[in-house]
Amino acid sequence: MADEMDFLSVSRGVSISTDNVSVGGDSVMNDGIEENVTMFFDLCRTENGKISVGAFLEELARFGILSDDPRLEQMMFLLNKLKPNSALSVGELKLEPQAFKAVLSENIVLINKALQNSFVIADFEGFSEDIANIYEKCKLNTTGKPADYIPQLATYGSEHWGVALCTIDGQRYSVGQSSTPFTLQAISQVLTYAICLNELGQERVHQLQGREPSGRTFNEIALDHNNKPYNPLLNSGGIMSVALILKEVRPDLGTVYML
Repeated sequence: MADEMDFLSVSRGVSISTDNVSVGGDSVMNDGIEENVTMFFDLCRTENGKISVGAFLEELARFGILSDDPRLEQMMFLLNKLKPNSALSVGELKLEPQAFKAVLSENIVLINKALQNSFVIADFEGFSEDIANIYEKCKLNTTGKPADYIPQLATYGSEHWGVALCTIDGQRYSVGQSSTPFTLQAISQVLTYAICLNELGQERVHQLQGREPSGRTFNEIALDHNNKPYNPLLNSGGIMSVALILKEVRPDLGTVYML
């Protein structure tokens, strides 16, 4: 216990008291959260009173929060540092409750939301089962063939089939060959447009591109009467979205000349 506490205090500025867990001196665990965490720990407690990290991560996964969630990066960093040797997995760790509370401190708001079951999909296990059933039913359909009007699409085998989803709260589920890389093609325009709106706002984005249908084919490079692409979801608008990202969001990725 002492070694765990010393490591946490020195390595990440985490301090522990009998009343709360603090990071950088700011209290992050009130009485309500403390009660939720204590109840949750009871589900993960081993016979010797320590907390099984593996059981804890499994409980989080039931709510759709996976251990490789970027929001849990600091927690996983601390857990990896607490491993007595590199051969041991994080899931095999058994920690004293107070030490584990310190590990959770930087992610306590997210974790408490899971403990309260207040994510957008409350019954995520049931939801995942429904998705898995749909996946299995659709897997039986082997008709059709990969599109070949774009060379990159023709290279993919028809046996590739997977589903991956992520809710607005970051709950994730995947089944099948969901990790097989594939080409996004035109759907990438939705993503680049969303990035532009998120990073630059509607006013800036629509100074440079419209939001009305053009009435032309998707790949026609055409501008409206204001010399702007008609909308972000056709090729001309998609090019403008990429230009905005390279010019104003991530200029470190390349050079773009905008007229």
